[in-house]
Amino acid sequence: MKNETVTELKAAQRKLGIKSRVSLTPDERALFSEIICEKLINHHVFKQSQIILSYQAFMDEVDLSKFNIFAKSENKTVAYPTCQPGGIMLAAVPASGEDIWKIDKYGIRSPLISRSHILAQEEIEFIVAPCVAFSGVSLSRMGWGAGYYDRFLPKCVNAFRVAAAFEAQKIDDLVCVPNWDVSLNAIVTEKAWY
Repeated sequence: MKNETVTELKAAQRKLGIKSRVSLTPDERALFSEIICEKLINHHVFKQSQIILSYQAFMDEVDLSKFNIFAKSENKTVAYPTCQPGGIMLAAVPASGEDIWKIDKYGIRSPLISRSHILAQEEIEFIVAPCVAFSGVSLSRMGWGAGYYDRFLPKCVNAFRVAAAFEAQKIDDLVCVPNWDVSLNAIVTEKAWY
């Protein structure tokens, strides 16, 4: 498959995933997000993990607020991604007791690096990643296309990696590029664990 064809197919699938997610009503997204958070909270690997990488929902992504609050209430360390120049992503734990955030160049809410502790990737035990589309067959996720998670996840050698998505975002023949698109351990939706 030529690179242009892969790029075009990925772009088309990315649009389809976004369209499917946006087609959900706000009430559906809120209800489904609640269900997904409960599933994550009750996952046996999460229960055993102390160092978590989660995210702050952007646009119409699965809202993990309930999951994040619960993880903190259990005295787990909760980090959030922050995008740096050169396609680098860091896992930043905001300073204790402080709510210091910025809106990055993509419009995503992330911790201020200067007021955060940066985790080494091998410290992270449980990762919840967002996505615009996923395959329940290959356990692959598609993001916005900048590759931050694709560079970051392979170095998280001790982490259980799961994507949170709405069932409507499922594309079983999702285009994946070998040695670039990273497979996950699981994908969770309001309807199923994959």
